[in-house]
Amino acid sequence: MKLNYREKVILAIVAAIAILLAGFFTLIKPKNEEIKDHEAELETKQAEKQKIEADIARIDPLIKQIDKTYQDTKKLTGDFVDSSKISTPEKLDQYMQNIASETGVEIVELNVDVPKSASINYYYRSYETLLSGMMSSADLNGEYAKAEAKLSEESTQLSQRTAEEAISTEYGVLIRGTREQVFDYLKAVEDLGDTTLIKNVEINDYTFGAAEALEDLVNQVNQAAQNQPAETPEGGEEGAANNNEQEQQQQEQQQPEIQVSPVLTGESDGTSTVKIIISLYSVYDMPQPDTSA
Repeated sequence: MKLNYREKVILAIVAAIAILLAGFFTLIKPKNEEIKDHEAELETKQAEKQKIEADIARIDPLIKQIDKTYQDTKKLTGDFVDSSKISTPEKLDQYMQNIASETGVEIVELNVDVPKSASINYYYRSYETLLSGMMSSADLNGEYAKAEAKLSEESTQLSQRTAEEAISTEYGVLIRGTREQVFDYLKAVEDLGDTTLIKNVEINDYTFGAAEALEDLVNQVNQAAQNQPAETPEGGEEGAANNNEQEQQQQEQQQPEIQVSPVLTGESDGTSTVKIIISLYSVYDMPQPDTSA
């Protein structure tokens, strides 16, 4: 079957269109789909890149914030006793023994508690309204209520805070020393910091030996008074003089010399035993965060 020229042209056009369609579906369309997939993946990678860049931009401020938080925490915990010094009764004894050695007091008795957990409560003043019903009746403009709210604002806030916990222990000691030594010991304990608290002090002899020395002196004087010679018997002046002279000589030989304690003359300091109870608080040390990575 022969095709005329017109039919040949139409057939050629159809063949060309078929070839173009075949090429589009076999080559161009898959490539187009692949390009779309790559573009979507590129958008995803670019979003990931932006996120990473944003995270990197936050690293330096974050490191500074971590360091600042660590320094603030270190400053806050710096008021507490080093936990390594009170972790056991033996270490606490060694820690406190230095104070006794420096102040010269003698430790007579010792009672060291085992460390335990304890709550640190906030100190605040509780306000209580007297005759609240009467105040409400008189508070026509609300001035009393405003003043009451202002006074109790701080105590209300502190009462609602959660009490934190810390390591706590007690150090009970009976010491012997002079007035100066005892007060030096108490001052040294106070200088340990705000978290070392002197809970109780019982001084056995507030005069530090002066009362005992004075009592001994009074006894000596009384004894000496009892040994004084009796009144001079009646008789001549010459006989009385001889008798007085003899009695004075005998008295000087028999009368013991009155000894005044150096504590009363100020030449020496007396001592007393003093019972002291000390509470110590500590927290665990925080290692510095490693921000070098």
